[in-house]
Amino acid sequence: MSDHRAEGPPAEAYSRVTNPERFVLLHDAAVQLLERQYAVTRSEGFDVAVLPAGVSQLRTGVRLVPESPESAPITVSFTAFPGIFLNCGEYSTLAFPRCGCDACKETGDGEVARFLETVEDVIMGRFREEITIKFGRRSEVLWTLWSESHRTGGGEQVRESSWHYPGRHRRIDWQPWPRRELPFQAFGKR
Repeated sequence: MSDHRAEGPPAEAYSRVTNPERFVLLHDAAVQLLERQYAVTRSEGFDVAVLPAGVSQLRTGVRLVPESPESAPITVSFTAFPGIFLNCGEYSTLAFPRCGCDACKETGDGEVARFLETVEDVIMGRFREEITIKFGRRSEVLWTLWSESHRTGGGEQVRESSWHYPGRHRRIDWQPWPRRELPFQAFGKR
């Protein structure tokens, strides 16, 4: 009798990471965020508490906070893997790469593209967080990113101590980042 299961990656591929250096491109892309074009305040050395347990930080994190409180802040934490954790808004965290194992077949270029697309969605105001505060249970944050070509989302449970009013639901539709005002300069004049 033959085995009709679909062929997939071998089991050992899920625990093996060949060439993690392919993700170092993420660090370079993150450093070149759009702070020159947008009215943001940049701070470095952000608290590593934004990283999941067991993840070590390679260098200090960078936090970009838009001048408008209605626009979502972004924090980039650089991991030793190499990879990035991107905190968006109040509570959403995304990992680049998501896994990095050989079975997932993520590439450095693919993860840079996904990272830049995510950051663009946040900056352009195409980012929503929905927070459900549950009494006596773990609360949830659901996030959604979208554009004309895609829609993605996810969620995670958060500590109850983060919330002040159990039994409530809150939705945050983050607004676009304000652009930095550039000084006017007439053509031909210096």
